[in-house]
Amino acid sequence: MDTIDRRARGETSEAETSVLGERFTLHGTLSPRLRMEWEELAARRGTRFSSRPSYAWTWFETLGKGELALATLHRDGRLVALLPLHSRRRLGITVHRLLGHGLGTIGEALAADAEALKALMSQLREARLVLELTHVPVGSPLLAELRADAGWQVHYRQDDHCLGMKLPAGTRARDLRSAKTLSHLRRARTRAEQKFGPLEFVVIRSVAELDRHWAEMVRLSEAATEQDRVRRLNLLGPEHLEFSRRFLTWEAEQGNLFAVAVLLDKVMAGCALQLQSGNLAEGWFTRFDPEFAALRPGHQLIEHLVDIHDAEGITHVDMMLGRNAYKEEWENCDYAVGTVFAVPRCKSWQLPAARLIRGVSEKVHGQLAQFRPRLSNLLGKRR
Repeated sequence: MDTIDRRARGETSEAETSVLGERFTLHGTLSPRLRMEWEELAARRGTRFSSRPSYAWTWFETLGKGELALATLHRDGRLVALLPLHSRRRLGITVHRLLGHGLGTIGEALAADAEALKALMSQLREARLVLELTHVPVGSPLLAELRADAGWQVHYRQDDHCLGMKLPAGTRARDLRSAKTLSHLRRARTRAEQKFGPLEFVVIRSVAELDRHWAEMVRLSEAATEQDRVRRLNLLGPEHLEFSRRFLTWEAEQGNLFAVAVLLDKVMAGCALQLQSGNLAEGWFTRFDPEFAALRPGHQLIEHLVDIHDAEGITHVDMMLGRNAYKEEWENCDYAVGTVFAVPRCKSWQLPAARLIRGVSEKVHGQLAQFRPRLSNLLGKRR
């Protein structure tokens, strides 16, 4: 690194380094030009919705804390690599995390080629950033590059699995499940129609379709949350509603939204909100109305998705974090994810400190998650 030029440009605070036609920058704001470059790079090289500005930037605007720190590398004036970060200071240590931290999405760096990713990671090390990146796949190029650079001290903690389905052209539900199972699902549909009214599956792609079904999606998420003993995060609840609406609308505008829902007499029994990147559909938020549990809506949605995947241009479905019965009965592939802690070796003492802070934070958040339902019940009784 020859020079580091730190300067304020309007309201944007940027750390910038130029080496041999490459320019590394940490952006404190998102300019219209950078947003356009980011969208173009994500469209060319992105494999995950989490690396698109529709998700990462919308999260920061609506839910984010700390300071924005978009790490970019330009080569001959063209954006060739980007890692969407923000910084938080904890007990005297500044850590950099992926935008969208805390929502359980799979992270990745954007890079036009392997050399661009290598250069970006090298510049982050030179800038002496401490990285704490959650839900990074064990086979991630980002993780591989960090491990290959001797200047980084890296600790990777595997902490979850993602289940999925490989769906080559021509695959149908009968190729994944037995005739007996599919017969049970058909009978469940018949019984549900007899009890509740006409059953239909809908695919939600456009902004107009999202608008049309939005109120039912929110109602469904509320109904599911009321009966959720695990108290999973409700991404369509009041705290996250603005973020989710803006994010999904942006994705629909770009043609990436792919939601599948099952309705009984126009009432939504289940909905799987997914985002598409090329031939990959990533699950983002799936919920079922407990009133229609006998329909087995999770299985119904997957069966329908498998049978329409060719028409929708999908060959791989990532059901994302966590295991449950309906996922495990349909999956035919999986991969592990974990948390990456990486510090430049000149700051190696901060690695155990960052891990300790993370551990304490997880424990506190876990205790709060258990306490909130009890507090809500207590307040409800007092009212």
